[in-house]
Amino acid sequence: MKPSSDAPAGSPADHVDEHLDLSARNSRTGLWLFAVYLTAYILFVGMAAYAPGMMGRETPLGPNVAILYGFGLIFGAVLLAMVYMFLCKRNADQFEREGGGR
Repeated sequence: MKPSSDAPAGSPADHVDEHLDLSARNSRTGLWLFAVYLTAYILFVGMAAYAPGMMGRETPLGPNVAILYGFGLIFGAVLLAMVYMFLCKRNADQFEREGGGR
C-alpha cells in the first residue's frame, strides 16, 4: 500500500517494513516456541481431563502435580519469551552480518 501524497512525512502511513526476511525469520522462531508451549499446555489439559487422579497427587515439594504444572506453565511462558528475545537478537545480528540491514 502506497502512502497518499497528502499524508504528513513521518506518519504511520509512510512506514514500510524494509526487512521482510528478518520479520519472517522472527515469525518462524515465534511459531516454533509457540508450538513448544502449546504442546505443554495440551498435555496439562489432557492430564486434567483424563488423569485427574494423577493431577491431584502430592509431590515431594508439597503442592500437588496440578499446582506445580500450572506454575511451570506460567514460568515456562516467561522463559520462552526471554528465549524469543535472545533468538530475535541473534537473528538480527546474523541478518546484519549477511548484509541484509542495508
